[in-house]
Amino acid sequence: QRDGRFVIPVKVENKRDVAGIIHSSSATGATVFIEPTETINLNNEITELHFEEKREVEKILRELAQQLSAHLNEIKININVLAEIDFLQAKARYAIETISSKPLVNNTQLNLINAYQPVLIQTHKRNEVVPLNLSIGSEYNTLVISGPNAGGKTVVLKTVGLIQIMLQSGILVPVNPESEFRLFKNIF
Repeated sequence: QRDGRFVIPVKVENKRDVAGIIHSSSATGATVFIEPTETINLNNEITELHFEEKREVEKILRELAQQLSAHLNEIKININVLAEIDFLQAKARYAIETISSKPLVNNTQLNLINAYQPVLIQTHKRNEVVPLNLSIGSEYNTLVISGPNAGGKTVVLKTVGLIQIMLQSGILVPVNPESEFRLFKNIF
């Protein structure tokens, strides 16, 4: 087929022996694709049938859309309910996969006990990832993180930031359930 028309391949030196319309040639130019005169009317009928089929499909789709539009509010409600269920299921699957828990929430301190970096525990085995213990807010409110290159400073920052954002988004987090969190208005 070429351009939706049935054709036959003919060596270029024999193209004058076949009456019909040349639709294209091969990449090398050694073969041409000819629609024989005898099949032009048949190909036209096939093309017309394809157009009729397309019009019928469009008609059916229009009718279905019109029937569905009468129930638009119910469909929107169902979409919202299904999206919420899907979101809850995704959060539950994540919590099971990462062995996450619901920590304590208070207004005074951040006390992470065995906190795992959320991305690392999905890409590595749990026993390959070193958990983090960090406390700030009860005895002091400033923390300086120092150490050698590749010593884990960025991992600590990402762990604290990601876990805090996840918790404030309603996602269970990969920490010991006795960990304590406070809620923040701004995270920078």
